[in-house]
Amino acid sequence: MKTWNDHPEPRTGLCYTARVPVHEIGYLVSIVEGHEGLAIVRTKDAALGIVEFWISPLMQKDFESLLTYLTGELGITVGKPAVMSPADLDNVL
Repeated sequence: MKTWNDHPEPRTGLCYTARVPVHEIGYLVSIVEGHEGLAIVRTKDAALGIVEFWISPLMQKDFESLLTYLTGELGITVGKPAVMSPADLDNVL
């Protein structure tokens, strides 16, 4: 039996960029953060309503299910995911 930390960590992540109505950013962040461990939300440009979602590839199916719901409810527009390597994340942070 494997222990909880015997699973290899993914060496890449996915980053989705979306445009959200500016007045809905706070609500969107609250909803995503309420799904603990699903994604990290980053507001890239609040004035334009541009946000990023950083996710593990292991959570992609669950995240896309939530994204489908949020797209219908909030009218957000989402781009295709970009693959992020650890070096990409180091440059952002």
